[in-house]
Amino acid sequence: MREMIDVAALNSRVKFNRTDVPFEQREILGDATETGLAKFAARWLVTLSSSRGDESEGSEKAEIEKVDEDSLAPLDQGYDLFVKGHQKVFEIPFNSVNKWALVVVSFFSSFFVWLLLFGR
Repeated sequence: MREMIDVAALNSRVKFNRTDVPFEQREILGDATETGLAKFAARWLVTLSSSRGDESEGSEKAEIEKVDEDSLAPLDQGYDLFVKGHQKVFEIPFNSVNKWALVVVSFFSSFFVWLLLFGR
């Protein structure tokens, strides 16, 4: 699940009409697919950050707890800071011919990069 959230948040080209209001109150400027993915990512980033204290066995929240704590650090700050914490190094946007999109992001806090592929 975590990888899907990362791809949905970081491999997105959506823009917002405002960034000074909570995510739920913003108008998302982008196509329908990317708008849906941005809403999905934002909702799960909040869920992940609020579930860090839940240790119940058998739940998805307990499964999330197994993720490395360092990789969850940006989630406490919400969607905007999570995206800002990963600089786009390279991007091939989605198009109807390729039917996939690719983005390479680097972490501001480390030397690692991610290659994220969205599509088939």
